[in-house]
Amino acid sequence: MRIEIFAHKVTEILLADGWHEIADFKVESYVIVSPDRVIGASSDGTGFTCRDADGYIHGPLTSILALRTTA
Repeated sequence: MRIEIFAHKVTEILLADGWHEIADFKVESYVIVSPDRVIGASSDGTGFTCRDADGYIHGPLTSILALRTTA
C-alpha cells in the first residue's frame, strides 16, 4: 500500500516543537554549506523546505512527525 501526499496540499507540519502552519512545502535533497565547503547532509539526501510565519524551515524528512493537507 502506498499513501500519496501531494506537496502542494500540505498546510501544516508537526515537528518536535508542535504544529506549524506553512506554505510552499517541497521535498528536495539538501546539504548544509559554508561559503567554501559542504558541512553536512542528510544521510539519504532527502529533506524538506517550507515557509511559516517566522521564515523558512529546512530539515530532514525524518524530523516531520505528521502532515496536514487540504482535501
